[in-house]
Amino acid sequence: MKNDISPRVLEILEWPILVEELQKRCRTLPGKKEAAILSPPGIDGVRARLRKITDLKGMLRQDTPLDFSGITDIEPLVEIAGKEGILKIEELASIRLFSRTSHSIKRTLKET
Repeated sequence: MKNDISPRVLEILEWPILVEELQKRCRTLPGKKEAAILSPPGIDGVRARLRKITDLKGMLRQDTPLDFSGITDIEPLVEIAGKEGILKIEELASIRLFSRTSHSIKRTLKET
């Protein structure tokens, strides 16, 4: 994300600390990389995210949490496949599970 927030404001918001904490909670290297380049959204983005958070809290209250158990770092496998390498059946199954889980999460989030 790109915005025009001054470094001083980011420091007041303790943005670097928030990004660092977010990176610590990321389970995959791509997630950590994405977290590192985050910047605060504008007011419209904040409002949209607050609505989404409210909806997600409602899901949690209804005891329907998102299942992230199939989310793993498949980047190394994708790189091998991209170089016409051969993947083992377990590796293909990991990619399939990642894809299904990602699709399920995305579908659930679109419904909220």
